[in-house]
Formats: sequence, structure tokens, C-alpha cells
Amino acid sequence: MRILPGRGRGIVAQAHFKPGQTLVATAPLVSTLDNLSLPSRCSHCYRAPDDLDGRSSSSKQLLQCSLCHIVQYCSPACQKHDWPVHKKECAALRRAAKASGKKRSVPDTPVRALARLLWTREVKGEDLVRLRVSSLGAATTSH
Repeated sequence: MRILPGRGRGIVAQAHFKPGQTLVATAPLVSTLDNLSLPSRCSHCYRAPDDLDGRSSSSKQLLQCSLCHIVQYCSPACQKHDWPVHKKECAALRRAAKASGKKRSVPDTPVRALARLLWTREVKGEDLVRLRVSSLGAATTSH
């Protein structure tokens, strides 16, 4: 990393790269479907029913959470993987629906994303932001 006059800080390559080559790959701190996509995509892997390869057309349906009836999953494996965080989200979605008097009251996407970040931190028991930032710093200073 260098200070480039008139341009600010930047990462300067010391080797040639091909167009389209991945230079840095990081995992997001949090990701969540937007509210419009909740009924039509898996809440874990984000696949739509049409993306479910190898299934007959009759089995290309998403599985709905039986408690909140809001999030969908493409398979029991995705549902199981997402359950530790969705368990907390599910309870909050049910409370929001009860408080609003509507069957399907869903908070705005940014609110849900922040909540999922906090619940993920709680479930995993670690400071995710600190871990991501420190791992990024280690990656950029290792040259």
C-alpha cells in the first residue's frame, strides 16, 4: 500500500495481472436478501427455485420456515446451516408480526442485516469486525 500523489492511498501491484484475475477475495461481514426476494430465494445460499439443478420441476420448490413463515430454504441442509442465526431472527420476526397485527410484518432490509450481524456475532462468540479487519491488515502487510 502506498500514498499516490493526487490520488490518495492505493494498492500497487508488483507483478502483472491478467484482465479479470481476482486480486483480493474477502467474505462479507453480513449479507441478507432484500425484502422483495424473501419469498422467492433461499435465505442461506440465495438460489431461486430455477437454480436448483437436478430436481424435477415439482420438487423445485423452496421450503418455508414453519415458525415465521417468512424465510425460505432450498434444502434442509441450507436450513440447518442457517438455523443458529435464523433461530434468533425467527423469534424477532414473529414478535414484529404480533406487534404490528399483521401476519407478515418484515423490518426493512438494512435493519434485518444489522440484526443478523449482531446475532452472528452472538452465536459465534467473537468480534467479527475485528477479525475481518485484522485479517485484511495481515493480508496487505504480508508483502
